[in-house]
Amino acid sequence: MNNIQITFVGGDMRQLSSAKALHTKGNTVQVYGFDGCLIPNGIYQPPTLKEALFGVQCVVLPLPYARDGKINAPMTKEDITLEYVVDNSGEAIILGGKFDGKAYKCAEAHNIKMIDYYGREELSILNAVPTAEGAVEIAMRELPTTVFGMECAVVGYGKVGRVLAATLNALGANVTVFARRAEARAWAKVDGCKAEDTEKLATSAHGFTCVFNTVPAVLIDESVINSLSRDALIVDLASSPGGVDVGAAEKRGIRCISALSLPGRVAPDSAGMIIAETIENILISEEIIK
Repeated sequence: MNNIQITFVGGDMRQLSSAKALHTKGNTVQVYGFDGCLIPNGIYQPPTLKEALFGVQCVVLPLPYARDGKINAPMTKEDITLEYVVDNSGEAIILGGKFDGKAYKCAEAHNIKMIDYYGREELSILNAVPTAEGAVEIAMRELPTTVFGMECAVVGYGKVGRVLAATLNALGANVTVFARRAEARAWAKVDGCKAEDTEKLATSAHGFTCVFNTVPAVLIDESVINSLSRDALIVDLASSPGGVDVGAAEKRGIRCISALSLPGRVAPDSAGMIIAETIENILISEEIIK
């Protein structure tokens, strides 16, 4: 397998972990935008972004790639723009998370290939594990009871919902899955959970100590919240704007914790390894690594 030059621009500890993983595979790896951070051995941080981008075959941007119109680079005070990265990347392929129309238009204008690693199936499957573990950790921290024997609702049975339900089951919780599709409810039963249609959330909510939402639509609405015990906890794992009527929860005095980006917060090393694996798969499929 050939080794290539890769530069990571911006991001958090996940990117450093990912850079380290790709370096151990024999690639030449640089990072930029990590002022004052401890850079892993063997990885170089050039003094300027232009130097970091010169002659590389792959540029890796963070997840998400941008915040407030700039590259998401919380570890540096320098403002880094996508336009500058694209202008100075030569013919390198650019990978990043949650690319939008602006990003793709910029790449098209410069005839550069850009791929969103966040959209890869293997990343979303593997990321479900730290997301589920982080969600359970929140419940353990916020509730005065053990997970063992707890009545839990998991709303949605996609990748995160399925891994979360399995994790809760393994800890001895009593798990009820609420899903719209009959197929998903059938899988939930096969996996050892009780299963109900999401339409029954409001009539069943009174019995749950913790409700985990994974659906990015407001299914935990006022009718559901009014049925919950005031001691209940809602953990919202859905992407912005979430799936909970937060105003109704506040009005009733029910705690609702929005838990976005859990992999990067609770397990940055593992999340970085997952990103590295996904990047390597993309580079092999694009025949950049052979």
